[in-house]
Amino acid sequence: MRILKLLAMLFVAATVCMSVMSCNKDDDDDKGNSELVGTWRDTYDGDWDEITFKSDGTFVWTWHEEGKYDDVERGTYTYKHPELKLYDEDGDYEVYYVKSISSSLLVVNDSDGDEFGRYQKK
Repeated sequence: MRILKLLAMLFVAATVCMSVMSCNKDDDDDKGNSELVGTWRDTYDGDWDEITFKSDGTFVWTWHEEGKYDDVERGTYTYKHPELKLYDEDGDYEVYYVKSISSSLLVVNDSDGDEFGRYQKK
């Protein structure tokens, strides 16, 4: 009888430990997504591009070339640090890597590891 009680207590303890550990991972993912949400702008030589990440998993990316045109792309995104995937409306995607993120600066590398952009939060 004592062995059954001991096994039951060990099972409960193991279950509680696993539940707590899995919650911590979920919290980290949510924190990363909430840091990404917002509008970010990279400016260079009078031109700029701006990307807005929404909490519903969608984005709007605008490129502006001074004196020429504005181009807009819409789609969805997934972000699991450091990988950021942007899916266009056709389902094609590009992969970027978040090198660093803070409340005011987002540094993104392309899939080759080269710096793609340094975005300031608006």
